Amino acid sequence: MRGQATSPPSAAVDTTAIHWWPVTRLEVVGNETTDTKLVERTSGIAIGEPAGIHRIRAAVNNLYALGLFSQITVHSFPDTTGSPGPGGLATPVRGRVLRLQVTENPRVTVLEWEGNKKLGEEDLKAKIDLRIGQLLTRRKLFDARRSLEQAYRDQGFASASVQPTVGTEPDGTARLRFVIAEGNKVKIEGVEFNGNSAFTDAALRGKISLKSNSLFRRKRYTAERLREDEEALAEFYRNHGHKDAKVTGSRAEFTEDRSGVRLAFEVEEGPTYRFGRVTWQGNVAVPSEALRLVSSIRSGEPFSQTKIEQTTGEAYNLYTEKGYVLQLSILPQTRVAGDTVHVDYSIQEGAPSRVHEVAIVGNTRTKERVIRRELTLFPGDLFRRSVLLRSHRDIFALGYFEDVQLDYRPTGQGSDIDVEFRVKEKSSGTATAGAGYSSDTGLTGFLEFGHNNLFGNGQSVQVHLERGGRRRTYDLSFTEPWFMNTPTSLGFQLYDTQRDLDLYTERRRGFGINVGRPWFFKVPDFTRVSASYALEDLQFTDFIDLDSETEEFLRSSNGTVSSLTASLSRNSTNNPFYPTAGSRTLLRTEWAGGALGGETDFYKPVLDHRNYFVPFWKPALMFRHRLGYLASYDRGKRVPGNETFRLGGTRTDYLRGYPDYDVVPEENIHLGSDGSEVRFPGGKVAYTFTAEYQFLAVNPVHGVFFFDAGNTWNSARDLSLSDLKKGVGVGVRLEIPLLGPVGFDYAYGIDRRKWEPHLIIGPAF
Repeated sequence: MRGQATSPPSAAVDTTAIHWWPVTRLEVVGNETTDTKLVERTSGIAIGEPAGIHRIRAAVNNLYALGLFSQITVHSFPDTTGSPGPGGLATPVRGRVLRLQVTENPRVTVLEWEGNKKLGEEDLKAKIDLRIGQLLTRRKLFDARRSLEQAYRDQGFASASVQPTVGTEPDGTARLRFVIAEGNKVKIEGVEFNGNSAFTDAALRGKISLKSNSLFRRKRYTAERLREDEEALAEFYRNHGHKDAKVTGSRAEFTEDRSGVRLAFEVEEGPTYRFGRVTWQGNVAVPSEALRLVSSIRSGEPFSQTKIEQTTGEAYNLYTEKGYVLQLSILPQTRVAGDTVHVDYSIQEGAPSRVHEVAIVGNTRTKERVIRRELTLFPGDLFRRSVLLRSHRDIFALGYFEDVQLDYRPTGQGSDIDVEFRVKEKSSGTATAGAGYSSDTGLTGFLEFGHNNLFGNGQSVQVHLERGGRRRTYDLSFTEPWFMNTPTSLGFQLYDTQRDLDLYTERRRGFGINVGRPWFFKVPDFTRVSASYALEDLQFTDFIDLDSETEEFLRSSNGTVSSLTASLSRNSTNNPFYPTAGSRTLLRTEWAGGALGGETDFYKPVLDHRNYFVPFWKPALMFRHRLGYLASYDRGKRVPGNETFRLGGTRTDYLRGYPDYDVVPEENIHLGSDGSEVRFPGGKVAYTFTAEYQFLAVNPVHGVFFFDAGNTWNSARDLSLSDLKKGVGVGVRLEIPLLGPVGFDYAYGIDRRKWEPHLIIGPAF
């Protein structure tokens, strides 16, 4: 609706009193798309009441606040409508007309970019709050320009400028173009410090992020990073004896073309202080001796603000282990005596907190009892931090959830606390059907179903059916993790597998049962023991390029294998999928034959240890050692060739950069009848080492850089760490719904000087 205007009256009036006249009519003109009633209501001007200059100013501000108008003009003139006077002249009425002349903001119909080479259009659009179809206001235009220039500064283009141009179309819409002059990326050409005497310029440069550019160091200059480095310098001084140190300022001096910058920091070091006495007051629940033991402060050492904060944090940890959380206060105060700083801790303990309720939310599939049986925190218990974190870790370790968050809050009744675990379910099942090909098995068709949280009960079931020219597998397994409502796991496996391997065909048919439970004692924690028994029929046929002696030995291994396996495992990692802390250790020993019967005799202990931590450059680093040994009960008796260690690929005896079964003792390699190398049997002793750097690439894809080393030997006397085969490479890991963990590694075998791809389906080797 568009407001209609009337012409101002021609009769003479007393304009000195017009502002005191009541408003008898309100006109709105210039509005093409904005409703007149909206303008009238927003102005707040009432018909029949006076409207002074302050009221009109408020009306204009209200209308500008709508964001619809670029200009608003108010006209005021007498309202001369009424009955004719003598001689037919209009009789002036004691009132006034207010005319609101508005100019509407245009809508953006075209958004264009010019001059942007370093940043793409999509990146730039994400930085501004302007879209096609929106109204264009001065404020939005100003904010967009500032945001774009800041985006370039964050990328190191300190001289970048953005000039918006607005073209008005005949229909009143706007064509908006941002003309960008990116300039050159700023290079840090030098950093200097003024006022420092306790530390050299070189020492201070090591504490800031902005340094002179080099081949391996190209930190971009921004004003924000300069401010962060000011604080980093001040913190460094405060942690190295200079309690009163200040960074009084910094400056950035640009070259004429603004492609380079020199930075300078002004420092006031102040005197050097050392720690004196540390006292504790108000502590009853925790003795002073215990607090002194966790203190990082040592008398005579240089003053450090960080050590005061660390000591405070450790004191809080001691108290939270005794349930003191809500009313606890630990305040450090410093006293300066000459060049000595004494630290006095004042403690207000309050009352210890107990757990009132433990709630679990977010579990849509997993039954609550499955989660609760992992808890070690119960209503009525003291609210202890270590128990809370242990319960959180154990729920996460189930592997059923993408994320587990914990929260606690006071009940409002005394010092009691309610605890809540919020879980986010993840896909726990896999169902796959299709075909696959590998050099080991050829072309196969397969059907696989697996679930590690069957019906939300925490039970695990796996069904694998596969058939092809070189492989046939029927495998069924089931595990109940809490048998008879105790933390004892019980499971079974039935299988019939035939594999045409590189040198022979192997067929195994049998069954196995397994039982496991947590370690019987408190130390070592995070530990389980398990045992399994397997009875199977083993047959070797279709030998290829094996010498008669080896072939005859494999034939003699045909028959029944009766074996018992005992395992001791410890898993203290903080994440079941991508750990960043803790370790995994597995000691597994298999005994076959002997008192167990059967036609094959051997024992085979294997130790596998992985340690995870976050180095200073982040994110996560893993070191893995695996040592295996195979022997018979009778010295000098040959061991089964199929149980020997043959390294390569990402199977159990992994070594990336080398094909499957490629690495065996040199003396075991011989030529077959067709002149090709036969690498069989493997070694009786094997050792592998892995260093793996894992990081989040793009969610949910994780990347890895790795180094593998390993070898096999025919006896423990031959083992030599100087004789390891080595490989390096890069890989990716991700979880695909209904398929599970999938990975791909591409590795370079250093000793063979060739690249080798490795596909990983299922949990990493």
